[in-house]
Amino acid sequence: MPIIMNIFQGLILILIEVICCKIFFESFFDKRKFQDKWYGWILIPILVLIIYLGTALLASNILLKQIFVFFSMAFIMLVYFKSDFLRGVIITAIFQGLLLGIDCVGLIALKYLWGEQTKNVLFGVAGSMIVALICKMLLFGFVLIVRKLWNKKDSLNLLSDSEWLRFLYFPVITLIALISIAFNLEHVRSPEVINTMLIIGFGLVGMNILVLYLIRDIVEREVRLQEKYIIEERNRNQLDMYKLVCDNFDKQRKRTHEYKNQIGCIEGLLIDNKIKEVLEYVSNITGGLKKELDAIDTNNTIVNAILNSKYQEAVEKGIIFVLKVNDLSHIVIESEDIVTILSNLLNNAIEANEEIKNEKIIKLKFVDEGDYTIIAVKNTMHKEVEFINGKYQTSKDNAIEHGVGIENIADTIEKYNGSYIIKQFENYFNFTIIIPNKKPNES
Repeated sequence: MPIIMNIFQGLILILIEVICCKIFFESFFDKRKFQDKWYGWILIPILVLIIYLGTALLASNILLKQIFVFFSMAFIMLVYFKSDFLRGVIITAIFQGLLLGIDCVGLIALKYLWGEQTKNVLFGVAGSMIVALICKMLLFGFVLIVRKLWNKKDSLNLLSDSEWLRFLYFPVITLIALISIAFNLEHVRSPEVINTMLIIGFGLVGMNILVLYLIRDIVEREVRLQEKYIIEERNRNQLDMYKLVCDNFDKQRKRTHEYKNQIGCIEGLLIDNKIKEVLEYVSNITGGLKKELDAIDTNNTIVNAILNSKYQEAVEKGIIFVLKVNDLSHIVIESEDIVTILSNLLNNAIEANEEIKNEKIIKLKFVDEGDYTIIAVKNTMHKEVEFINGKYQTSKDNAIEHGVGIENIADTIEKYNGSYIIKQFENYFNFTIIIPNKKPNES
């Protein structure tokens, strides 16, 4: 039974080292995509078994053992990650250096804490295991710090600094618990109690690794949900664009039909030489036309459709809508992207004004200035929008679904190598966008 326990404990320690190595590599390289998912999963257990068997056979020769471990890790990690040979070997060497260095630092620190008791702890099987777990926890913490600082694309970096600090509570408490167990081991004589302490120690370390991957999976799931809603929002914007164009076309067709009837009526009155009646009739239909015709014309069909639609909506809701536009026939922004930007900005502005009881104002500037296109929306608001973890928070109930508007706008601006500024002051929300007048693929 003790032999089986020793084998199990040895395998677990190596597994922790391999997982730390994998996390370290994830800071620098992307994983390979295997046709069979199980192929990626089986590489880690294979590496653990190879290292365990190799270190058991080479236990008497420390140098050969380290060389074997180094090349075993380098080979499996090169298979697992998208890395060239040289960089993979260098990262493996750095990790091995960290592994050995942290073990040495851990032992020196424990010797400083315990003094003469260190030998008693290290010579015991249980004591040496607990000390090894303490060193592995230090390695795990260091690897996490490297991953946070280096891999900016990692989903875990979506966590704020305060959320990272709350997560680090687990490794810190685990370290304190392991050190406490090590301090009290020499006073324990019962094998059952010692085994229980070892199980607790291994369980605490395993819990930290599981919590890390659990948090990562949760964050990735949230990211996928966010991406899903972003795609749905863009599809809705596309449908809105086509609906606006179709509505405008239908209006124009109805107007054309009415024009024919009205011209026929005028023609009939003129034939009868009823000049006075013609003048009255023309005066009446002119007043109606002024209300029906689109008030805004930028020489851009999509912009016209959106602005006229939103202008009418704002007027109906008692919102003062001030516009500054010019000829937008030559802007490089594609139709669907115009819808994404304008619809989201104006929808947000109108919704913000709906909560206000006093003066409601929306100011829009959409101008082509030659080298740049400038889009700016300034609107009154009831209260400031919260800014949390680098994102503006929606006040709507379904925050995940409805909080993607600004993110959608930001993605669209990035597509054109543009920039934007968001400011909040004196009950005003101001969103300013500058987009270069050159296509995204142009240098």
